[in-house]
Amino acid sequence: MGYNISIGNAILNYTKGDERIDVNVESATHPDAPAHCPYTKDGNMRSPSYTAWSDFCKEAEIYELFYGKGWSRDERRYLECGDDFHRETPLLAEHPGAFALLPADHEYLQAARMKREQTNGGKPAGFWEIDSEWNEVDNGNDHVLARLLWLEFWVGWALDNCSIPTIKNT
Repeated sequence: MGYNISIGNAILNYTKGDERIDVNVESATHPDAPAHCPYTKDGNMRSPSYTAWSDFCKEAEIYELFYGKGWSRDERRYLECGDDFHRETPLLAEHPGAFALLPADHEYLQAARMKREQTNGGKPAGFWEIDSEWNEVDNGNDHVLARLLWLEFWVGWALDNCSIPTIKNT
């Protein structure tokens, strides 16, 4: 189990008389998109496991963007991030869910990517290889940088090219 994360233009689906509105994101590819992953190639959707995405967000230092400070069971709400953070609601506050993207989200991702590039020991963006027994083999690539580049590209692309720039998770 995991997320299906799509970044792009929101499409609203509505049937007159129905109280629900469904939000989808248009599929997109771009020749300049980071294509470090053979599954996502140059597309705007990826499907990480819940654990892989959470661990990535922690290691990339972008956890609060997607998860906030955490869920308060007592208060039945997400705890707010610090006063200097630009979002009241994290991007994965609802699962499934969809949220509009903000220019500040892109700036936040750019800063995280630049910090990663400066601190990862010069490793190139990419994923580890898988051997014949499905074990990960460290080939010197930085999977965190690869995911950050993907996020930064598609959030920037959505903000520049979409009438309703959105991130959706299902």
